[in-house]
Amino acid sequence: MLPKTSAQIQNASNMFKQCLFRIEVMQDCEVNKRRKNLITQKLEQENKLKRIIKDKGGESNVPPEMIEQIKKDIEKIDDEILENESQQAIEEENNRYQQEYNRGKKLTYGTPIQLYHLFSGKYLTLNLNQMSSEYGSCELELHQTTD
Repeated sequence: MLPKTSAQIQNASNMFKQCLFRIEVMQDCEVNKRRKNLITQKLEQENKLKRIIKDKGGESNVPPEMIEQIKKDIEKIDDEILENESQQAIEEENNRYQQEYNRGKKLTYGTPIQLYHLFSGKYLTLNLNQMSSEYGSCELELHQTTD
């Protein structure tokens, strides 16, 4: 058997580092979920306005009250998104505090956890909509956020 070269050892070390996960207490991500929902609502309202204008053959053929109401709805959603951003900063600070508080403590059965991939900076998530190649299993993916 040939001795391993330093390049092979370094390569093995790098491959090992790519497989490391940090166990974290599950983070609260309700504000992030709300933000995604608000962005979806805003896009739906914008598409609704475009669709109405297209169906009526131009903005001049659409009642101004209808356009005004949709624009007010979009502005309301924008205000909620801005409010959500301040709540998101508070939630992130709380999550950081929880991680620091629980660092080094023993895990007990039933404690919700998440796995943070150190190499990519993403979280391991379960995709319930995608089946794995193994029978009865779901696919795991890496995502930027935990929601």
